[in-house]
Amino acid sequence: MKIHREGYATISIAIIFITSVNIINYVFIPYPIINMILLTISLIFFYLVLHFFRNPIREVKINNNHIIAPSDGKLVVIEEVTENEFLNQKCTQLSIFMS
Repeated sequence: MKIHREGYATISIAIIFITSVNIINYVFIPYPIINMILLTISLIFFYLVLHFFRNPIREVKINNNHIIAPSDGKLVVIEEVTENEFLNQKCTQLSIFMS
């Protein structure tokens, strides 16, 4: 798994924040169960941040009969539309539900 380059700053801030909160927690709160709960919540939060910025490696098989979508999701609508702004012709619009 690769991390997208736009996420490095956010991940760094998340690491600093999570580390600071957990150090303060261990220094000032003497209850081990609260420390473990906060550590677990911190790790889940960090995993979600990493998961958001992941950049999965995909194998793309080129085929003239296929359309390669710019995003992950489910194709919900295929319809003919007239595009008047740039192409000035009829086009096929594909609507993708992002999941």
